[in-house]
Amino acid sequence: MPAMNFASVRYVPVLAASEVERIAYSNLAPATRDAILPIFELSRHRAGIDFSDSLLMLQQALASPFLLDVDKRVAPPPYQAANPSNPAAEAERVARETAENDAFNSYLNGLLAPADGFSAWRSLVGELENAIPVLQYTNPGSQANAIIRQAALLNQAGNSIAIRILQGQSDLLCNLAAQIFAILPTSNQLLLIFDCGQGRRGMPEKAEWVRNCIQSITANIEVDQIAGISAVCMSNSYPQLQHSGLRIVDSCDREIWAEASEAFPFIFGDYAASHRTSSLSSFLPRSYRATVVHSQDHRWVTHRHENADDPTGWQVGAAAIAGSGAFDPIDSWTDNSIQQAAANTAHGMDTPRPWHAARVAGHIERQANYAVMVDEDG
Repeated sequence: MPAMNFASVRYVPVLAASEVERIAYSNLAPATRDAILPIFELSRHRAGIDFSDSLLMLQQALASPFLLDVDKRVAPPPYQAANPSNPAAEAERVARETAENDAFNSYLNGLLAPADGFSAWRSLVGELENAIPVLQYTNPGSQANAIIRQAALLNQAGNSIAIRILQGQSDLLCNLAAQIFAILPTSNQLLLIFDCGQGRRGMPEKAEWVRNCIQSITANIEVDQIAGISAVCMSNSYPQLQHSGLRIVDSCDREIWAEASEAFPFIFGDYAASHRTSSLSSFLPRSYRATVVHSQDHRWVTHRHENADDPTGWQVGAAAIAGSGAFDPIDSWTDNSIQQAAANTAHGMDTPRPWHAARVAGHIERQANYAVMVDEDG
């Protein structure tokens, strides 16, 4: 586990440790990869009973320090058809998937068990040389001592750690953060991540919540520790697209960050243009609507094809975006792919997965560039 100078970080995107995000990350410009500190969330792959696929992906793809967290969503009960054509085969599938899901949920519960300072989580983090662990908890009220012990053991030898503070339990977590600062040699060894969650409503309230949190923590630590604190203001205003045709969607995330930063110099963070549902679903749609997204500093230019499963949808969407007055490309894999698809010369961009990755990569490139510009402008 590395020691990290969080004061040098300008952008923290959250990414699932999945194949889509691996493709996105691998297609970022080298300068962009060097400029960001991503949070990778270990996530379940297909019918996996643990996070082994996620861990392998991270081991192979990442040579630079990154934050490591866990997608805590449990595997849902398997989907069951109301009137299956083959009831016996349907029953066999449901039984198999139930066993797989139960095994995964048991693994997840074990990984998040608070015993001995979350020892299972600490052991897993130790397998990844460049991982900076995000402290785990499921009930900060009853697990306070275990969380503090987790922080102390992970911080041994000066390793960096982070804590992710969500709105629902922020009073308890802010109090715990202040206690953790008290046991660390220096305050710059702990990164505070204030996560405003999903959604486009209540922006002033979210910014106020972040300001209140940082004020609560700094009021309860030593004065000489305050200057060394690094903190992220993170939110996600990327919506679930439901429209057809061309549409421009404003991003609210920079607005929340700017308002919060009136009280403290927060690092900017977001979910890399990826909407996250609160729980996983066992239903997998068998169709798609070709969607192309061009990211800019404060908005997304999107095109969603009107027909389902139309293999020409990517070319139609790319042409619509490239031909619009809103298109403002930079030299990125994503924008180059949009231009190539518009000219019908793109290769390997004829399924949803690479276009999902292109959306993520394009957004990260823009926000990383914008963060550098804001820093240079003071």
